[in-house]
Amino acid sequence: RELYWREVERGVRPPAIGAEVNAVEVLTDPMPLIIEGSTSARARLLIRRSRSKEFRGTLLLRGREVGVKPSRLEVECRGSGVFECEVEFQVAKLEPRAYSIDYTLNSNYGVVRGSIPLIVIGTGGDVLVNHEDDTWIVDNGVLAFKVAASFAGTLYSAKLGEVEQLESPYPRPEQLVWINPWYGGVRVVSRVSRDSLWREEWKAEPVNVEEWRGVKVYTDVRDERNSWIKGLRIEQYYLTRPGSNVIALYTVLENMSRRALEPELFLTAFVKPGGVRAHSMAIRRGGGVEIWRNWGYDMPYIISEEQAVAYNDVAAASLVAGRSGVEVIAMSFGQEHGCHLAVSIAPDNLLKPGEKFELSSYLVLTKRLEEAFRYHALTRLLIQD
Repeated sequence: RELYWREVERGVRPPAIGAEVNAVEVLTDPMPLIIEGSTSARARLLIRRSRSKEFRGTLLLRGREVGVKPSRLEVECRGSGVFECEVEFQVAKLEPRAYSIDYTLNSNYGVVRGSIPLIVIGTGGDVLVNHEDDTWIVDNGVLAFKVAASFAGTLYSAKLGEVEQLESPYPRPEQLVWINPWYGGVRVVSRVSRDSLWREEWKAEPVNVEEWRGVKVYTDVRDERNSWIKGLRIEQYYLTRPGSNVIALYTVLENMSRRALEPELFLTAFVKPGGVRAHSMAIRRGGGVEIWRNWGYDMPYIISEEQAVAYNDVAAASLVAGRSGVEVIAMSFGQEHGCHLAVSIAPDNLLKPGEKFELSSYLVLTKRLEEAFRYHALTRLLIQD
């Protein structure tokens, strides 16, 4: 059933609603535009063209709850040049959130409309990492999550304030529909429905990766029931930044064996946005979005290459992949068990002895579906240890 629906979703489909192709592209450098520990940021604004024809026009910038200076620019490019200038962005309140700056570009190429995402990735401060019994606790002041190596390397709890955002049967696995054993939370699995990585010995330790801080769980696959990837080292990082609503999920696969391996794993996230099971799911595809209401099992999976969201009337949880070619999946487990998320972890080619494969993905907790989609810009943010 799982493979059947994934094959259906891989088929040729028409462009999603909202998909566009423009001759002119408006970008920022850096991209994505991120604010941390401040209410303002400066960035270079770039206008690129797909043609070398002389370009003249006026760019109007209007932020939704974001101040922009300057808000009007006269633009002119000759030959193959790129127009650029410095722009300042200002938000009214320092809180983890994603904003949108709308732009209208009137030029001799025509009228181009779009938006630039701005992400307040964190409010600043510290990320505290503590160890209690078998649990590692990571607290950034806004979000606190817990990881247990002995519970199959699972991130089993994530709270915004006092509200739990994940579903997990911790401290003992249970059965969820056709998944048995089911650990819930966020973890790496060999199959969505028939996992066997829980049989491996998982270890954990605190880590710092660039500006991110958290916990790494890891294992060297040895169990004979995982013989197809025996000798694979799996490292799963659960990271965050001070005052953030984002959990960075950095995955590293390394072939420690003497033969080529072909791993195809999944990182699953069983979410409960705002403390309530998600009744709907959505994906971003081809510049547009597709939304499905969970009426039962009529659409058990919808698949994107960029972003998937599970949401309800209270909040939304989004999974964003920072690498092309992966599959980001929104899954329905029926009305009783809600909608959840997953991302595939699969190298494009065989993983030769000594080679590594890395994937940056992000679990984002927001108040609304609209805001969740603004975090699509995280596809451009890659983590490297």
